[in-house]
Amino acid sequence: MENAEERAYRLIINEILSGVYHPGDFLLELDIAAQMEMSRTPVSRALSRLVAEGLLKKMPKKGCYIPIPTPKDAELVFTARQVAEGEAAALAAANVTEEDILTLESIVAQDKYIMDAGDKERWAKINEAFHLSIAKLCNNPYIEKWAKNMFWHSNVYIFYFD
Repeated sequence: MENAEERAYRLIINEILSGVYHPGDFLLELDIAAQMEMSRTPVSRALSRLVAEGLLKKMPKKGCYIPIPTPKDAELVFTARQVAEGEAAALAAANVTEEDILTLESIVAQDKYIMDAGDKERWAKINEAFHLSIAKLCNNPYIEKWAKNMFWHSNVYIFYFD
């Protein structure tokens, strides 16, 4: 069971990736805590974590905001993602089981179906499941963490520039 901070962290990311919050928007701790019906402490910690990971920026006395993506930053994120995911895939291939392959094939089939239906939000979730499953299969928690962070960054660019 995840704690309140982890729940707030994941909910904020979902709101960003689903387009509830947009680049340039300020995310105010008090508003988010009220919206999520939780105390400010876990929301504050989740926001600080997102700032530390680079998904948000902080302005003194103003709060956190979603930075406006630039084409150059998008290029850098996608280049880093190529390198990390390529290595993760190679490591995953050394650890993969037949069951893992069946799971990945199922995710790919769902991905195609959802993409054809044009449901961006469901597509983002299934696409995340595929990429993060590969990162998890490499059995390296650092690569898994970095892959997750780069995936979320790149999705901000995908939805912003789409």
